Amino acid sequence: MSDAGLILFCVAYFVFTVGMVAFFLVQRLETEITTEGVKVRFFPIHRTFRTYKWEDISNAFVRKYSPIMEFGGWGIRFGNRRNGSAYNVSGNQGLQLEFKKGKKLLIGTQNPYEIERALKKIEQIKNENQLNKQ
Repeated sequence: MSDAGLILFCVAYFVFTVGMVAFFLVQRLETEITTEGVKVRFFPIHRTFRTYKWEDISNAFVRKYSPIMEFGGWGIRFGNRRNGSAYNVSGNQGLQLEFKKGKKLLIGTQNPYEIERALKKIEQIKNENQLNKQ
């Protein structure tokens, strides 16, 4: 390989390595629980939030999981029928969503107690709305 080719290869390798490190450093998973549904964004892959509406969800709860055994690691994981898909960055706690159509989605969290509080609050709001309709 010529000197110019070697220099070009080293520069390209350096840029690729720095780019990959930067990608992993800016990566973050954002979750919002609202009365509309659960909103998720895995930045920088998702530019906008993806919303999973409550009317499509049959069950939502916080659980411990094994990222490697259940999903093959961290990141955006498209699993099998039994485990479903997952968005996770680190840890082993997550919000499990089970949809009426049978699909599942696990959203990793570092704040399981905050998620549980939000789910309880949403359930209270749903119950109050049902009482007000009667």
